[in-house]
This record gives sequence, C-alpha cells and structure tokens, in this order.
Amino acid sequence: MIAGLVATGLLAAGLLTIGPGPAAAADSSWSTVGPGGGGAFNSPCLTDTAWVVGSDLGGLSWSADQGASWRQIGASAGLTDTHVSATVCLADGRVVVGTQSGLYVVDAGGASGVPATITDGSTPYVAALVQSADPSVLYAAVHPTWDALDPSLLRSSDGGETWVPMPGAGLPALRRVVALRTHPVDADAVVVVTGNGRFQPEDHPGALPREAWLTTDGGGTFARLDPAQGGVVDVVYSGDPDHLDQMFLTSRTTGLWRSDDAGGTWSHLADRTGVFLPSPVVGRLRLMDAERAT
Repeated sequence: MIAGLVATGLLAAGLLTIGPGPAAAADSSWSTVGPGGGGAFNSPCLTDTAWVVGSDLGGLSWSADQGASWRQIGASAGLTDTHVSATVCLADGRVVVGTQSGLYVVDAGGASGVPATITDGSTPYVAALVQSADPSVLYAAVHPTWDALDPSLLRSSDGGETWVPMPGAGLPALRRVVALRTHPVDADAVVVVTGNGRFQPEDHPGALPREAWLTTDGGGTFARLDPAQGGVVDVVYSGDPDHLDQMFLTSRTTGLWRSDDAGGTWSHLADRTGVFLPSPVVGRLRLMDAERAT
C-alpha cells in the first residue's frame, strides 16, 4: 500500500481517479433501468436481494430483479409520507427511509414500512442518512421542515428503530445539510457537509455557506473542518486501511485537498473539484465534476 493516496489519472466526463494503480477507461454507455414517474429520484441503495431508490413524490421503489421491474412502497404499505429524501440499506435487508416528516423502517421483503421512534416526538425533514462503522449506529441530519434551515443531528444505536437528538454544540444555524460522511472505523466520527439546496443556483443572492463540520463524539460537539478551504463541495474518508484518518476535500474555489490527520492539516493536490464516487478498488476514489467535460 502506498503511503497515502495520490491522483493517478484523468477519465472522460470530468472523472478523476484517486488512488494506487493505473486509471481504468471510462464507461460511457448507460442504460435506463429505473422506475418511471414520481418526481425526482434519489438515494439509491442495495440489499442482497433488492435495488431500492427513493422518490421525492412517489415513495420508495423496489426491484427484486436488478431493475427489470419495479414496485412502489407507499402509503398503503405503511410509508405514509411518500416524500422520500434518503435511504440506508442494512445488512439484514431492511431499509431505513428518511422522508419529509420523519423516519421509517421497511422490512427486508419490502412489504411494509413502520415509523421509527424519535425520542422527542418530532417529525423533521431528513436531509441525509448514513450508517457508521458500527452497523447498529446510524445518523440522520434533519431540519425542522423541508424549507427550513437550522440543522441538527439524530443518532440511532439500534439499527434505525429509535432515534435520539444529539446536542450538536457548535453546529451553526442557517445552514442546509447536503451530505453526511463517516469514519471507516470510528462510529463517533461524522462529517456534516453543508451547501445549497438542489433548486438554488450558486450565484443566487441567498446562496448558503458551503462548509464541513466534524464531530468526534457522536454529535455532541462540532468543529469546523475546512477553515482554510471554503466553498466545500464534498468531503470523504479515503478508506485506505493503512491511513484511517486520511481524508479528501473538494472546494469550488481552491480545488482538491488531502488531509492525513482527520482534517488537522491539509495539502493541496490539484485544481479540480466535484463529488466523490466509490470505487471497487480498496483505497481508490473517483471524483466526478459534472461541470467539466474533460
């Protein structure tokens, strides 16, 4: 294993490969296999037996034949809020679903969903969901309503059945959460990425801060992760087993950065930005810049 990941090749359509070994050729051939209708589709995840994707209007779509056919899980199956915003597929086949008004758990066969319990009785808009290194520990970034800011963090220690609001000291108001990232082995380390909503252009007068905030105590306290970079697009842990605290960060204004000490210090790598994509190669990441053609 090399001593940390480095950028090793450029791919077509703005895809940058980061990691050991040569860059693979880009696959430019795509086929549509998703369900039709039902608003914008988001938050796909996979179980051992199903493909799952959420819709912001039509609930949860479920395929047991690798996309050849789909069925919807909605109000008649117990998913009474069909505005799905986030999903996490668990190892036992259940799916935790974030919606416009709270959280649900769908059974492994996709037959029905039941509301999860949030201990303060709230039914917030769920902006992002993530599973930690401990499979039983999940996090949800929430807002009071879909069009409200003031983010907070919920934590579940029982696989998504029960959720507890965390203190979140230091996580600022007037932010919109766009992603959550977790440490590869530490279930208490979570990064909250903030930015604009998908309907708000970057040059809008009310554009929101693009920042990254790190908690190392499961949501008790937060500290700014990107004091020098700003304009954050995405942050991710590299997954390098020899460098567990290694992170990469992209900024719209200053490009691609690497930290080998969990965000304590950063090194500039390239004038590239975008969102990070998983790779089948351990220790390798892919960076997709949708605004750049090459």
